Amino acid sequence: MMFLGKQLYFIEHRHQRLNKKMRARETYFIMFCAFCRKEIVINMEKTVKTKKIRIADSITSIGLEYGRSLDCSKVTSIGFTSLEIPSSLASIGEHAFLNCNGLTGITVDIDNPAYRSNGNCLIRKNDNTLILGCKNSVIPLSVTSIGNDAFKDCSGLTSIVIPLSVTNIGNNAFSGCSGLTSIVIPLSVMSIGV
Repeated sequence: MMFLGKQLYFIEHRHQRLNKKMRARETYFIMFCAFCRKEIVINMEKTVKTKKIRIADSITSIGLEYGRSLDCSKVTSIGFTSLEIPSSLASIGEHAFLNCNGLTGITVDIDNPAYRSNGNCLIRKNDNTLILGCKNSVIPLSVTSIGNDAFKDCSGLTSIVIPLSVTNIGNNAFSGCSGLTSIVIPLSVMSIGV
C-alpha cells in the first residue's frame, strides 16, 4: 500500500508540472503503475466534450504476464472517463485493466491488428471475445464470448443484454457489478465461469 500511495503522489505531481508546460495544447502525460514496478505512459487528451485516456504508442503489451497493468481508478478519479487503445497495443493479458468502473467509453484505433471496439466494448479480433466493457457497453452481435473479468467491478453497469451469438461467459465476468439489476442471458450460452 505504501508503494501505491507514493505512486499516486508521483502521478499528481507529474500531472501538474506537465500540464503547466503544455497548457496551450491541453495534452499531457502521466506515468504510473498499478501494482507492478514499471511505468506506463498515458497520453491524456482533454477536449471540450470528452476526456480520454490514451495508452501511449510505445506500449505494445499490457497485463500481469507483461509486468504492467492500467489502474483506471488513478485517472478516472481526476475526470478522465474514456479509454483509447492505440494501433501499437498488440497483446492484452490477464488483469490488464483494473478498477475500470468509472469508464464510460472504450475505443480502439482502426489500424490495430489485434483488437477493435464496438458498442463501447474492447473486442479481441481473432476469436471475437469481449475482454473489457464499461457501464455504457452494448454487446454487439459479433461477440461470441465474454472474457474473464470483462465487466469486473463495473458498479455503474445497471443492465446488460447478452446477444444470441455469445456461447461462453468467462470467470468473474460480472463480479462486483453491484449496480446490475437486469441481465438477459440467452439459451445460446453453454458455459458460465465462476
